[in-house]
Amino acid sequence: LAVFAKPEISLKQVDLDAGPLELFLPCIVNGDTALLAAWTRQGVNRDYRYIGQLWQYLQIHAGFLKSDKAVLIGDLNSNKQWDDKRTWNHSEVVRGLRAQGLESGYHHLLNEDQGQETRPTFLMHRKLEKPYHIDYAFLSQALLPNAKLEIGGIDTWLEHSDHMPVVVDISG
Repeated sequence: LAVFAKPEISLKQVDLDAGPLELFLPCIVNGDTALLAAWTRQGVNRDYRYIGQLWQYLQIHAGFLKSDKAVLIGDLNSNKQWDDKRTWNHSEVVRGLRAQGLESGYHHLLNEDQGQETRPTFLMHRKLEKPYHIDYAFLSQALLPNAKLEIGGIDTWLEHSDHMPVVVDISG
C-alpha cells in the first residue's frame, strides 16, 4: 500500500498505532486534508476479516477522519451485497462513515445505491462475467460539491490488473 503525490503537494504520514490491523496508511495532504488509504484483506485476526479490519480501525481512530476535509480511499474488498449479521459489515461501516460526514463519492456523484453499482471496480479472475464494486473513495461534505470521479475503463485496464482504478479529483 502506498500513497504518491506530485512534488507540489505536501504529504505527511501520520503515526497512528494500528495494532494487529494491517494495511492502513493515514496521511495529511497539504496540511489540511486527512487521507486514510486502506487495503482490507483477510488479516491475521480471522474474527475481523476484510471490512471488519476497517471497522475495527475506525473504532480505534474515529477522530482521524473527523475533519472538514477528509478522504478514505482504497480497496475495501467489500460490498453491501455480502452483508451478514455481524456488527461490522459493509453497511455498518458506510453508516459509521456517514455519521462522520463522509459519503462514497461514487454513490453520491452517480446517484446509485450501495450494492446496486452499475460500474465494477474489480473483475474476479479478470472475467467479465464476475464484476464487483469493491474499491471506494469516501469524501467529506466539504469535498463532495467540487469532486469528480472516474472508474478506469475495462478495455484499458484489464490487461494490467483485475482492479479498475478509481480516480478522484477534488481540486475544483
